[in-house]
Order: sequence, then C-alpha cells, then structure tokens
Amino acid sequence: DRGRVEEVLSLVEQAQSLSDRHSLGFNEYEADFIRRTASQNVLGASLSSARYWATDIQIGDVDTAMKYLQRARKYLPQAPINRDEKITKAKEIDAIEVEIYKNGVERHLYRATRDLQGEHLIPFDALRNIKKARLYAHRAGLDISERAKQLRKEAAVKGVEVYLRLAREDAEKGYLIGFKQSSRRARRFAQLSGADASQQLH
Repeated sequence: DRGRVEEVLSLVEQAQSLSDRHSLGFNEYEADFIRRTASQNVLGASLSSARYWATDIQIGDVDTAMKYLQRARKYLPQAPINRDEKITKAKEIDAIEVEIYKNGVERHLYRATRDLQGEHLIPFDALRNIKKARLYAHRAGLDISERAKQLRKEAAVKGVEVYLRLAREDAEKGYLIGFKQSSRRARRFAQLSGADASQQLH
C-alpha cells in the first residue's frame, strides 16, 4: 500500500544520505530499480482501487476514488515504463476521472430518489444528493439539468408534506419549539416548490 511504498522510498533516501555522508559505496542502479518498481506497484494498485470506488453504486465514493487516482498521478512519472506507455497511462487516468464523476452523478441521483421514497422521507438529504450530482455532472461535462430539476421539485413537494405533517403533530402535542422548526422547514420547501404553506399552518 501507499504507506509501505513511501517507507521503502524513504529507506532508499536514508541509505543514500548515509552513503554520501560517510563516503560509502552506494548502488544507484539498484536504488533506482527499487524506486521505479515501488512506483509501478503503487500505480497499479491505485488505479484498481480508483476503479472499484468509482463503479460501485452502493458504496462507491467520489472522494475516495479521486484520492487513489491522485496517488496514481503522483507515481506515474517514476514508473519503469517508456514515454509512450506513460502517455497511454495518463490518458487512462484521465478517462477514469471522467468515469468517477459520471458514476458519482448516477450514484447521487439514485440516492436522492431513494431519499424521497418509502415511509421515512429525507427531503434535505435528497437536496444534498442532488447538489452533489450537479457538481459532479459539471466536472464530467454532463447536462443533468432536467433530471435535477424534476428531483428538486419532487423533494420540495414532499418536503412541504412531511414538515406540515410534523408541524401539525407538534402543535397538537403542544411542542412549540418543534412546531416552529417544522413550520420553518415547510416554508423553506414551499419556496422551492413555488407553493404557499402559510395557509396550511393555521
């Protein structure tokens, strides 16, 4: 993994420093071989990890995938491959980055849809997932404006319904703080939907 590779590279540098300090023989060829081999190993492992975190719709994560992809970019220049292979690998890394963002879009749209289904609706989470999807779509060069618009509208309508219901329940129970909080949220979602929740709060 990265930690072990960096430890190996650090040991090589320490050995070279000690050799220079005490005028000892240092095998630069062997040291370079170790550096390049370690870089190639971490490059391959990082690309595999980036693909995994990019493609899994359930547990995939853009930030984690990008972390591995940036690691691959870092070690590519040191890998023991020729110039043409490095150009090809760099293009592969760029393609994976687009894939990461495209899959991130689908993942967060999927999660937004899930947040608006079932008995336990989570409208705020839906809005957060829509926002993430729009961000990743911009980075991937995709246009999801219509899909995002429809989901935001659905989140707004269901948000009004959810928080009006909670406001009524809190009012019936005499929970003033809960009533005010739910009322504010209902009005916020009403603004998104273009509706007026004021009349329904009385």
